[in-house]
Amino acid sequence: KNKRQMERALLESEKKKRENAEKETEKIARETMELMERLRQIEEQTKRAQDELEEQTRRVLELEKERTTAQEEAERLDMDHKAAVEAKAALLHDSETQSQESLATELEELTSKISQLEDAKKKKDD
Repeated sequence: KNKRQMERALLESEKKKRENAEKETEKIARETMELMERLRQIEEQTKRAQDELEEQTRRVLELEKERTTAQEEAERLDMDHKAAVEAKAALLHDSETQSQESLATELEELTSKISQLEDAKKKKDD
């Protein structure tokens, strides 16, 4: 009878060990699945962050290109403005010079006519 109790106790002990080992195996399997899911989530977050960073980098390059283009356009407009101001000044100068030349020519013609009229008057008076 004592021997049977020992065998039964041994069997119970082995059964408990087996159950504990199965529970431990299930626990490890569950933790492994949880860790794999967590790893998947982290990889997904990393991918999203990388995509967002690439988009921001692309946008920065695009904005830098727009800024450069706008700066070049502003410089071109400034040069065009300066050229227009210089052309206006040149036209104004040419206009003044031409007016003075016209007036000088007209003055010469009138002076010549006056001289002719005075000469004609002298001849008439003589």
